[in-house]
Amino acid sequence: MNYLKFIFLLLFISSCNNDKIPFKKKELILSKIDSLHYKGQIENFVRKLKYPAFKNYEKNKSITKYNYLKKFKLQPINEFDRDSRFDIDSFTKIIADSLNISKSFYKADFDNNGLTDLLIIGDNQSVSGGNGSYDFSIFSFMNFGKDSIIPINLIKTEDYSSFVPKITNNRNEPILQIHLPGRYHWLDKYKISKDKIIELVYKFGTFVEFNADPKKHKIEKIELFTEFCHWKCSIFDLIIDNEQNAIFDAKEGNAINENSRGPEYNSENNIDIKGIFKATIKKKNYDQLINLLNYIDFPNMQNSYSDDMMHSRNCTLKITYDSGEIKTIKDYGMSGTYGLRKVYDILFDLRFNQEWE
Repeated sequence: MNYLKFIFLLLFISSCNNDKIPFKKKELILSKIDSLHYKGQIENFVRKLKYPAFKNYEKNKSITKYNYLKKFKLQPINEFDRDSRFDIDSFTKIIADSLNISKSFYKADFDNNGLTDLLIIGDNQSVSGGNGSYDFSIFSFMNFGKDSIIPINLIKTEDYSSFVPKITNNRNEPILQIHLPGRYHWLDKYKISKDKIIELVYKFGTFVEFNADPKKHKIEKIELFTEFCHWKCSIFDLIIDNEQNAIFDAKEGNAINENSRGPEYNSENNIDIKGIFKATIKKKNYDQLINLLNYIDFPNMQNSYSDDMMHSRNCTLKITYDSGEIKTIKDYGMSGTYGLRKVYDILFDLRFNQEWE
């Protein structure tokens, strides 16, 4: 009897540990995107959408400046033929064929709000190259209803010259798989790295790497140190403790425009903020940062990342957690992962959306 009780107790504990809220797909709410079925319709729709260019700050309020995708041309991956010394899309085309990714647009409800989102593949024609273009773009247009569409650029870094997106529900919720072709040494004719698959999910207002079992670490301190680069980069130290107290040491390039044209905008009217400032980070911003760091599983990330591009921005992220454990991540290019890119965005925004003294 005691043995049976013990077995039942183990089964009970196991079931409790695996007891997670099941994913429940929301019912479809018809919107403009659902009525778009053809290339011309979608191109006309996309070309009128505003794409966030950069944020402005005025009296601790953010104001977003926009560009338009006026020249965006839908194009399936197997039709890309960019003007280059090498066929940089050849391996991407092979992957696309193997996955049957032959269209230039796909639809899914990535954030499960009942509204259909739009994924597009094509050429933004941002850089002309003879009869073609050097551009390869993939955007997800997140649908929040009432004509509220937020574009997200899924090209994480210029180093991702092209990749294959695939929408899957293998984990009972919409997952966007990024299939990256391995790098190739064109002179010596061999692959430098293997093909790679990254699973993304829409959280924290963007796409980050999917984590099936996030751990909750006790984060005690977050430190970001940025460094000089060839271009006019923002150089600063930002330190935040677990009481939400923060120190912002603005060294160079932390500019806010007196005409509200935004930080880091190259203009004679820029006011370059310098000095050491203190603030208590607002709970909303702090909680978002902590939850994001835990979700992306920061302790198990690589200790260093590099985009292998010249003159990239460089930073060091240092996190103290769980009674003195330290994780240090050096990131040359500041785009080591999709999740890290969002972390940097939040930390950079804190320079201007808090009440510093």
